[in-house]
Amino acid sequence: MRRCCRVRTRSTATRCCSANHAAAASSGLAARAERVARAPRPPAGAGPAPATLAARKLCNDGLQAPQAVARDPCPHVLGSPAAHQALKRYNNACWYVHEVTTLASRYASAAPTPARSTDPFVRALVANPHITTTQTRGCQPAPDLASGRLDLRVQSLLSVLAERHRIRLSCLHTGHSRYVKGTTRISNHTVWRAVDIDRIDGQAVSAHSPAARALVGWLDGLQGPLRPTEIGSPFPLGHRPYFSDDGHRGHVHVGYGLER
Repeated sequence: MRRCCRVRTRSTATRCCSANHAAAASSGLAARAERVARAPRPPAGAGPAPATLAARKLCNDGLQAPQAVARDPCPHVLGSPAAHQALKRYNNACWYVHEVTTLASRYASAAPTPARSTDPFVRALVANPHITTTQTRGCQPAPDLASGRLDLRVQSLLSVLAERHRIRLSCLHTGHSRYVKGTTRISNHTVWRAVDIDRIDGQAVSAHSPAARALVGWLDGLQGPLRPTEIGSPFPLGHRPYFSDDGHRGHVHVGYGLER
């Protein structure tokens, strides 16, 4: 197995080391971080640099604590010795380790809580006993809902859904990834145009939930300005705007595109 070269410039950082180093990773976190970091540097303007991608990956994986190492190769850098060792196997330069771990900590930092809206419609949504929230999915839907920043179509849809069902919101904006998983496309959650619902009428959303099936079926018949442009669920209905994949087995995702 070849050793990493000592990188002198950032321009050579992303192509310095062999892909063989993935096998030497000391933990699952290291392997995941290295797979992302090894991606070729995109052309200017084409997307985030590998260090940024690696930082986002570390953040999305929860900055898991890998196995202990005997000596920290970058003792003056934020993060654990094992994470430093894993990243240094990709690029043998502590400035690179510093860049990735610092970016990861920024992505992981909690965003400031949005101010509560004084709009009576928004306050009524917050107080509605048929609308509850949870932080168990890593998001902060309660302050997002109270902020009044949600797209008006999302607010209106929640009001209508609450007349028909008891729903629990698992994600609105804060805590959701910026991009649609596996793409560089901005998520509608990022721009306040989407909602995830993980419980309906007391039932956890799943392919076996009659309540989830009923809500999704009702959305399918919805027409006019409140008809969503994307609906993810456990049910493969086979036509737009529906989709179903492994990431939507446990919740119903409803999103809207730009208003025309």
